[in-house]
Amino acid sequence: MIGLGNIPLNARYEKFGVFGFFAPLLESENHIYYQIFYTIILFGIISIVTCIFNAMAVLTLKKHNKSGNKRKRELHYITYSIFIFITLFIVETFFVFHIIALQYKIKFFTNTNYFLYIVSFDLTSVGDFYFLIYLSSVLREALKTILGCSTKFNNRVNIKILYIR
Repeated sequence: MIGLGNIPLNARYEKFGVFGFFAPLLESENHIYYQIFYTIILFGIISIVTCIFNAMAVLTLKKHNKSGNKRKRELHYITYSIFIFITLFIVETFFVFHIIALQYKIKFFTNTNYFLYIVSFDLTSVGDFYFLIYLSSVLREALKTILGCSTKFNNRVNIKILYIR
């Protein structure tokens, strides 16, 4: 979907560098608009939503801190702290591997970097949302209602499958 922004820019695709990156070569002068859209708007929205989910998770943790079982509250804080530690460790590993891959042109670090990029940034953005769902029973019930998961499906399938031998 992100690559669709290259269509009006008359991009031609080539392999670049030592690692053979397959990327668009933009010949148009309008490619700066695409870069602005891609970096500021797209990543900006993702970053803002991630910050909102982080804030909501922390506020939900604070709400659980005021009421409920003390042991359960501490378990939530420990779980969230471990989650944040793991995601930040993966993000830092991504940046270290990125620097090594650029400096020494080691292909192993570049390939590992793709994996770390996907895992680290998806964990930080999507993982906070799932942790928020785990903490908030109100949000869980709302999602069940919206997605239609709260009712049992009692429909029976009356199709017979014929096997030909």
